[in-house]
Amino acid sequence: MTTPENTFDVQIGSNILINDVNRYKIIWIKNDACIYSLDFEEKKAKANSILILNPGQVFYVSSKQKDAVVLLGVENLPNAILKIHFNPWITSNHFNNSIIEFKGADATFVSERISNIIALFQNNNQGCCEIDNHINAIFLKVLNAKIEKQYRTTLAFDKLVFNYYKTDHLVANYASKLNITPKQLLLKLGKQGVNKPHTIIKKRLLMEAKKLLLYTNKPIKEICYELGFDDPAYFARFFKKNEGMTALRFRKQTEN
Repeated sequence: MTTPENTFDVQIGSNILINDVNRYKIIWIKNDACIYSLDFEEKKAKANSILILNPGQVFYVSSKQKDAVVLLGVENLPNAILKIHFNPWITSNHFNNSIIEFKGADATFVSERISNIIALFQNNNQGCCEIDNHINAIFLKVLNAKIEKQYRTTLAFDKLVFNYYKTDHLVANYASKLNITPKQLLLKLGKQGVNKPHTIIKKRLLMEAKKLLLYTNKPIKEICYELGFDDPAYFARFFKKNEGMTALRFRKQTEN
């Protein structure tokens, strides 16, 4: 299907071979686990999975179940999606080529949009704008799933720090909540280019301490206990070491 803005194609089958991908492709593994080959590397895919292909990649998939695979081709993608999904500074080949398995409501969301695309495609140039909208929605759903998958540990750790920074300052305890070792947590966060775990906890404590010093009249000793420090002297050293001044001086300086 060709429109003034875009070109689409749809292919449904159980065995699909693409020798030279000249468009962006959405591969939807509908209802059967199968083996696929991407750039001559074999991998397994589960049902309700999506793979995005870049132009120039070689792809083959085979399934025992009839019409288990749907291939959607699109000539042009919105600039916003191209900049994010295929930006080498924030993604990688592993990120771009990773297959995403959807479950529950997300699987239904994707399946319904692909079914709508197929129906519109079969109507011969009817509803082209709707096809664009459905494809954009699928790309955004896949992108969000990939980001969540790649940054899952980082996001989970940040959430734990947000919930427990006042009562737990130890990296080991957060790692335990994530069912990994402190070293594994350090390595996982390091791969994402974020701060070390103890630095994230420290920064959170400092930020909250500053807010309490600036926007409340609470005594510094009370702030110390509120943030989970048992010893006011230790809190005083902690604040001065990381801020370069005492908590009292920080409060007075900002008051002026």
